[in-house]
Amino acid sequence: METDYFGVYNYMSADQAIRNGTDLMLVNYPTATNDMQFTATNGAQQRLRQSAHRILYVVVNSRSYTDENYAKATGTPMWRSALTAANVVVGLLLVGWEFLLLRKYSARKKGAA
Repeated sequence: METDYFGVYNYMSADQAIRNGTDLMLVNYPTATNDMQFTATNGAQQRLRQSAHRILYVVVNSRSYTDENYAKATGTPMWRSALTAANVVVGLLLVGWEFLLLRKYSARKKGAA
């Protein structure tokens, strides 16, 4: 289970949340109530291990680790290659434009002298 917000208003205790089945807490600002001092007890450590197990179980059993999605993820997507090529072209155009501007500036400076 994941909380939608765990902020600075001190209405929620991390100790109680973990012990009652919360696995993830969003926006975890450092406050007095979210200090994980309770990990010294065996029960608290067991609950943290269960939370980590549930989170990892969800990630590993998600669709992103299936064979067909893994095969797609190993290569560079076409859109990323096209974007990289476009960035290189725009960069070269900017360098060329700067070169022409500097050449024109130096020609004007020589003509004025």
